[in-house]
Amino acid sequence: MDLNGQWIGPSQGTIIHSDPDFSRPAYFVMGGNVGMQWQRFDLSLFVTNLLDQHKVLQRPNIALVEYGVTVRPRTVGWRATIPSEDGSLHTYPLLNRQSCTARSA
Repeated sequence: MDLNGQWIGPSQGTIIHSDPDFSRPAYFVMGGNVGMQWQRFDLSLFVTNLLDQHKVLQRPNIALVEYGVTVRPRTVGWRATIPSEDGSLHTYPLLNRQSCTARSA
């Protein structure tokens, strides 16, 4: 079982103070996984963006169209890790499901 988190501090997007993307906010994202191991094989259930945050992180203006970029939606899935003959590990996503909700910027 593993629980992880990542805090990203505030940043500056552009050099133009009046641009909506000038100041980018700080945010925190959590994830985790739980699984089982037998012999040399691992199978785990994982989740990213556990809190399902939809904070707008960037507001780029491309071709006079402003849009919002958010954290990737919560994703839940299964992952298998299988060692190869040389001892290196290979990870394969088996099934992923995102919670996709359309949101305007």
